[in-house]
Amino acid sequence: AIICLMATAVIFGVGVAFFDIRLGSGLPAFALVALGQAIFVGSFALLLAGLANSDKQLDAVATLVILFLCFVSGAWVPSFMLPSFFEAAGPFIPTRWVLDGMAGATWRGLGLGHALKSFGALMAFSAVFAGVGIKRFRWS
Repeated sequence: AIICLMATAVIFGVGVAFFDIRLGSGLPAFALVALGQAIFVGSFALLLAGLANSDKQLDAVATLVILFLCFVSGAWVPSFMLPSFFEAAGPFIPTRWVLDGMAGATWRGLGLGHALKSFGALMAFSAVFAGVGIKRFRWS
């Protein structure tokens, strides 16, 4: 989660400084979404580690799941170009909340309320993922 937060800060810091990316909703809204993203990434990593039986299995499953989530969330292809059932599944896809929150905090300028909504959804996913991951992880 910390690495994700640092990477997000560096990437968007460079974007703001050199590529005219604007934080349309302000720094607090952006920081809230970035924090939600980082906590989600940490809990998702814990979930995958708890479900995998070996390092090889973790690598394979993590790659497959992450690629799938990126595709269905609209990170690769705009969501309006995907089949309609992916659009309907959007609220159940955590990466969709990350994308929507980041878009709302930057170029769409949707404000702190929108950031709170995205953050809340990401925290709900994170609680479930962390709970399952902690329960299933072999701590030996």
